[in-house]
Amino acid sequence: MAVEDFLGSISREGLCKIASRLNNDLLCISDPVSCVPTFGTFNVVIPVLFETGEKWIARIPRPGRMFSQPNPELLEQIMQSMAVTTTIVRQRTSIPVPQIHAWSAYDDNEAGCAYMFMDFVEGESLGDCLQTLPADKMSNVIYEWAMYHWELTRLSFPAIGCLGLSPDYQQVIVQQYLSAGSVDQGRDAIGPFFRGPFTSVADYLFGISTLKKMAPLDDVSYDRFSFGTYLESMIPFALKSQCNNGPFYLTHDDFNVQNILINPNSGRITAILDWDYACIKPMQSLIAYPESLRWDLLESVNNTYEQYQIDWSRQYRKQWADALLLASRNIPTGCHVNVTEFLDDSPFFAELEKGLGESWRESEAMRFCNAIVYGEPSPEVLKLAARGMRNGPWMTIYGNRMGFTPPLDLEIQSPAPVTVVPKRGSLVTKIKSGMGARKLSKKSSPSRLCEWKVFRDRGLIRKRLRRALTRGRQDDDISLHKPAAEKARKRETWWMILARKLSGYGVRERTLSLE
Repeated sequence: MAVEDFLGSISREGLCKIASRLNNDLLCISDPVSCVPTFGTFNVVIPVLFETGEKWIARIPRPGRMFSQPNPELLEQIMQSMAVTTTIVRQRTSIPVPQIHAWSAYDDNEAGCAYMFMDFVEGESLGDCLQTLPADKMSNVIYEWAMYHWELTRLSFPAIGCLGLSPDYQQVIVQQYLSAGSVDQGRDAIGPFFRGPFTSVADYLFGISTLKKMAPLDDVSYDRFSFGTYLESMIPFALKSQCNNGPFYLTHDDFNVQNILINPNSGRITAILDWDYACIKPMQSLIAYPESLRWDLLESVNNTYEQYQIDWSRQYRKQWADALLLASRNIPTGCHVNVTEFLDDSPFFAELEKGLGESWRESEAMRFCNAIVYGEPSPEVLKLAARGMRNGPWMTIYGNRMGFTPPLDLEIQSPAPVTVVPKRGSLVTKIKSGMGARKLSKKSSPSRLCEWKVFRDRGLIRKRLRRALTRGRQDDDISLHKPAAEKARKRETWWMILARKLSGYGVRERTLSLE
């Protein structure tokens, strides 16, 4: 009913009047029978026909989808960025992009709605053809897809952000970063946040983090606040330091099968759609597998994919990578990189980037990235990390600074200590005897555990204890070059002792390996 009410509020006659005025006053019609509307995530598309046979579409934002509340000023910024971006893509690449004729972010017109008029392009969505398109024609589409993807490396810019126009409308500039995740985060959002432009990848990743966007007010938003903290800790693992300061390239933020129109008879791409949030991004964001070609990799953390989608991505990812490598060698764009190296690392960076910037992807990103960093024991690591973040001193300190306190239901009681029988000078015995360790003063009581001075003291204790336990045993390191039998004869290292002690708190003893 809401959809029908929305369509009923749009004047098709008014749309035709505007379109006619834009196209030399040609007669224009939009019959509900022959010009059937289609719906996307954020827009509804209504075709209009001219007396010459020419066909346009009116792309109209759906209420409550892009923004929870109407925001014509922000919509104008997004539309202007899209218009500038598609114009540059059409001028400087061979990527097929529909031409934009006119747009308005306001509803004070004959149609009674915001609109964007674009060329109508014949074709079917590649996403609808995954099971029906013959293999030879699918291969043609995959090659063209990779070629157009590589062509975006022609469009380099000095900073990360979105394209727009200078105040005098005379120059294209890089503006603040805009994305679906930054526009509307829901009830916990501090508000639409726009940061940038960024001149380093690290600034960009920290800048889009949900940790900076969410107001921790209840148990749900507090967990999201914690998720942002945990994901930020993954940034050093994923970021290629040699790319931190550029170059930066125009990137289609959703270059996937649903936005690729094809001619199923010829096996050719007819258009690339939905450039709403196309923006300037790091090289690691551009030279990467599109999400459609990572469905099989995401299967373990996202159960929304159909089996045919998983099988398709597994079958064609290697072919797409080969096509991109071939394009990088034969299409000169000014970009000279090892494509294979970037593609191999791209699933990690892509998931981390999505998890940081889109709150609805946080849980998926945490599980995926955690498994890459910590390997097989990653689920146990994630549980321990989540428990620690919920009631850790750092979160308490940060919360006090921000003016909130952790919800009472998140406070977890520490488990009772387990008595350990000391063997050959156990860790507990050495701590009690004060070997190389200074006794804590009365000021270091549990009630003052959050103070930085206590953290410093505890750090000194750990360092001295480590020196005491390893004194005279320089050969106690982990090495892959020592025979297994010889390593087994070595005395237990301090972290193995610590692991055994922590086993009473639910942490299983594990064999450490560098493999």
